[in-house]
Amino acid sequence: MKRRALALCAGFLLLGLIPGSTMATVGNLDLSNPVDLTHQTNASSVDLAQTFTADKTGDLSRVDLYVGGGLATVAMNIKHVDASTGMPTGSPIESSTASTTTTPGWVQFSFAPAQGIFNGSKYAIVFNLVTDANAAYGSTGTAGGGLALWNNPSWVALPDPTEFAFRTFVDTVAPTLSWDKTTIQAETSTTLTLTETMTFLNGAEASVYEADLDAKPGWFTPTGITCSAAITNCTLGNYESTGVVAPAAFGGETLTIVLTGTALPHNADVGIAGVATTFACLEYPLKMTLVQPNAIDPGCPSISASIGVGVPAPTTPPTPPPTSTAGATASDGSGSAIWFLPVGLIAAFGGLFVGTKRRRRIA
Repeated sequence: MKRRALALCAGFLLLGLIPGSTMATVGNLDLSNPVDLTHQTNASSVDLAQTFTADKTGDLSRVDLYVGGGLATVAMNIKHVDASTGMPTGSPIESSTASTTTTPGWVQFSFAPAQGIFNGSKYAIVFNLVTDANAAYGSTGTAGGGLALWNNPSWVALPDPTEFAFRTFVDTVAPTLSWDKTTIQAETSTTLTLTETMTFLNGAEASVYEADLDAKPGWFTPTGITCSAAITNCTLGNYESTGVVAPAAFGGETLTIVLTGTALPHNADVGIAGVATTFACLEYPLKMTLVQPNAIDPGCPSISASIGVGVPAPTTPPTPPPTSTAGATASDGSGSAIWFLPVGLIAAFGGLFVGTKRRRRIA
């Protein structure tokens, strides 16, 4: 993804505007196994794990466990699950720590930056209770279709509880992109509008929303841009280079960018779709102790929109002026009839004169 680092730096300036975290569950909840206080384990000398299959594709920004009973700093890792054994494998893809108390309850483990996970893929929540005063409570739920495990000395399923109480939170962004026309004509200047709409769903871990125009047809010249009020640097230059940003709102938000301009494709563009591509991204504060997201980041998806280019409009030949026939004989050109008029008059008067003289002679 191009330009994310620059936009992220700009976004950090907005962190003071971000709402604080809250213990309440929010709309980016993915999986939830409710707590059952009658099932628990106090095994602190070994690692414990809960496997699950993700329901959403997005950024895993938070995991909650129902633990407590003692004061301790508990570390959590997210790992992949071996497809053949169903057990945790490999290096952590996310890491976090949280403090437990003497009163058991939901403990939040937040990830920033969040790690991309994918619907249908299997993952493991790996943790250690640190002290025997702590307990990890079970659940009769089966969200995510996983198992409660302990590493003693290798990973095996726990007899009781068979599932831990846990919650996963996945941040998502769903962008759409569209032209206001389906087809335009070559060799004709046309006003054109490109609209990007982004629906973000996230917790407090996300810091910034970002959007940028990654590609556009060469024959499209942007001339204006309007953005949702939350976008703080809405300019053509930013949208086409480092990106436009808004402070992330706790729970999520829908933002819109409308790009206006002029299209002037040529004959060589006929039959070739004009494609625009944009990115819509969730950004998180940098935390170098965490494994950075993979190259494919579901928290920063791209979206494209196509428009057809048709043949030029047919040209209509100019209509010749109407031909007038009035006074067609009034001409002084050779072969014209204009000289007959005086000659005829002379002949007529001459005939009368001669006739008169003849009548007088007869008389």
